[in-house]
Amino acid sequence: MGIPQQIPRKKHAGCRIVEGATAISQDSGILTSVGTAGVNTMPSHVLSVVKSRPQQQDQLSIQSLPLPFLGQTKNKVVTPVKIEKLLFHLLGHQHYGYLVKGFSQGFDIGYIGPRRPVECKNLKSCYEFPSVIQQHIESELALSRIQGPFKVKPFPNFQLSPIGLVKKKTPGQYRFIQNLSHPKGNSFNDFIRPELAMVKYMSFDDAALLVRQLGQACYMAKTDIANAFRIIPIRPEDHELLGFQFGDAYYYNVCLVMGSSSSCAIFET
Repeated sequence: MGIPQQIPRKKHAGCRIVEGATAISQDSGILTSVGTAGVNTMPSHVLSVVKSRPQQQDQLSIQSLPLPFLGQTKNKVVTPVKIEKLLFHLLGHQHYGYLVKGFSQGFDIGYIGPRRPVECKNLKSCYEFPSVIQQHIESELALSRIQGPFKVKPFPNFQLSPIGLVKKKTPGQYRFIQNLSHPKGNSFNDFIRPELAMVKYMSFDDAALLVRQLGQACYMAKTDIANAFRIIPIRPEDHELLGFQFGDAYYYNVCLVMGSSSSCAIFET
């Protein structure tokens, strides 16, 4: 299949949550405490790194670190996370290889279903507020978090899911949604590996234990990341699974989507 023709453009929920939190600073690449899917993991590497990290190690380059995927770190993936800055803070982490590979090449979203074309109709709100939808799409295009618009489907097995809007508490504001649980019983989310559809966050007790272990005068901080899932790149093999249509044009996501049942687990690892 040839390269699909792209339309010129202007310049310019699906997780089951059990319990806590994790974050990666977009500017500094600092990893804070984490919890993984279905497992409550105490970040023991944090304790040793905080106490023993030499100052000069902050100057380590990507070439000097034990990186199993060094040859692929320059692949173009869409994320504000600076892998070179993140690497040092991941040293000793139990998911070091997984995270480095994910931020270098894109993460596997855990889909184990059939690869086939899927058609759908968008939600009613998509037709009621087309200008809001268009504004959101243009914003995501500017950030390269979606690709398009395409006049023809960009993949042979392109799977479309319905898009629409839900009202926020603030009057006149809407949240863009992509319903990855449609159609029921045969949707994208129906074919996500079960272990990725449940998350157990770190608890308050875990945080308290860290404070006790670090001792008096230690510091605690909470980080909130805007559009958190959208900083996580998806591996190119899965781009065909996250398509949508608006008007006569086709688009697909290259970052985690809020409606994916595996997004929480992937982000929390």
